[in-house]
Amino acid sequence: MNKLKIFRKKELNNKNRSFKVFFNDQYIGKLEDGVEYKDFEVDSFHGKLKISVDWCSSNTQKVEFKKGQDNVKVFETSSSIPNYAFLIIIFGCILSTVLYFIFKQSIFAITPLVLILYPLWMITFGRKRYLRLTLR
Repeated sequence: MNKLKIFRKKELNNKNRSFKVFFNDQYIGKLEDGVEYKDFEVDSFHGKLKISVDWCSSNTQKVEFKKGQDNVKVFETSSSIPNYAFLIIIFGCILSTVLYFIFKQSIFAITPLVLILYPLWMITFGRKRYLRLTLR
């Protein structure tokens, strides 16, 4: 039997959201938040692996198994928005809002809008690249 072992990184921006796992465009299971590794058994010796969350998805990985032996392929998935960027965006918005009320400068009012453009871009136009899926 062929196995796919998928590692999910812990992230703030995907907290409490489960990832759906697709092999050859068929749903084979989900990765819950807090679960680091999960195994999925597949019958096919070749196919395409993809992960999705809500309306966003990952890149597609081609998977090839050798015939005649038990195979395990290990993949890692994570968001394309790293945790530190997510924290910078949150603290930057809070800081610029406080500075706006202190100094009454319009540049501080515009800064939160600029900071949230990257996540907005990733969940709209970049939605097919929101998650990363890599072979370990």
